[in-house]
Amino acid sequence: MAATFYPKGAEKILGKLIDFSTDTIKMAVVTDAYTYSTAHEFFTDLTVVGTPATLASKTVTGGVFDAADTSTGVLAAGSTTKAVVLFKDTGSGAIWALAEGSMIESGRTASWGRG
Repeated sequence: MAATFYPKGAEKILGKLIDFSTDTIKMAVVTDAYTYSTAHEFFTDLTVVGTPATLASKTVTGGVFDAADTSTGVLAAGSTTKAVVLFKDTGSGAIWALAEGSMIESGRTASWGRG
């Protein structure tokens, strides 16, 4: 499945409230129990597994966002994952703004990219 922007996240990106180059952008893995909703706006709307990871060495070139490889740590045995979600860390989980989600296959390394 292609990457999907959360509508409120897209508004924040277009309104320059989320800047992938300068803001603290993190990624989290959501469990199979998570159901995407266009109403989701904040990190607290997610059902995650593992620890969110801060993305480093971020670049935005030619409309493509890239960052250094990262890890959310070892997931518990039996964990079932559904997607990777990017969000802006504002310092308070209740207002971490969701930006984009991309479906992943269980047992796979998530690779982010458009092209």
